[in-house]
Amino acid sequence: MSKIQDLEQKLKEATDQNAEFLELLPTLESKESDHEKKIAYLEQLLQQSRSETEKVRHDSFEAGKRDEFNSGREVGREEGHVAGRQEYLQSEAYKAALAEARLQGARDFLRAPAFKIAVETKAADFHVEGFDKCQAQLEKLGGFAEGFDRNRLDPSLTANLKPYPEEAEVPMPDDEFSILIEEVEKMS
Repeated sequence: MSKIQDLEQKLKEATDQNAEFLELLPTLESKESDHEKKIAYLEQLLQQSRSETEKVRHDSFEAGKRDEFNSGREVGREEGHVAGRQEYLQSEAYKAALAEARLQGARDFLRAPAFKIAVETKAADFHVEGFDKCQAQLEKLGGFAEGFDRNRLDPSLTANLKPYPEEAEVPMPDDEFSILIEEVEKMS
């Protein structure tokens, strides 16, 4: 009987263990359910985090593409501007416009009162310089009599040491050919 008693003992122990397991089963099931809920919640958080990370990565990538595209457009625009400017500077249109601007500037300056004053000043300087050279030549060649007072010499006086007669003021013509046209008209 000892085998039967052993078996009964083992059966009793197994039944006790089974009863303990049965008592723990609702607790374990409850814990398992809690763990499954936690796992589901953590998986949901992980999925949200992945989604946000993917969105940030995608937005950063798109912003980088957009920035590079815009900087490329700016570089292209600057290069195009430089190339277009160089092409224009080499063109006949630019050269013609530049020549016309220079010619118009020269015409405007020739018509300006400042040009008339500059010409009159330079002419007066040449007149005085020529007078001084003539005086120096006369002196070198002995053209002045002894005791001649050279201080009386004045380039603004005539040979008789008298002032030049006043001339009627001639109006400035509108263009350089108007005087010639008037002279031709008087001849016919």
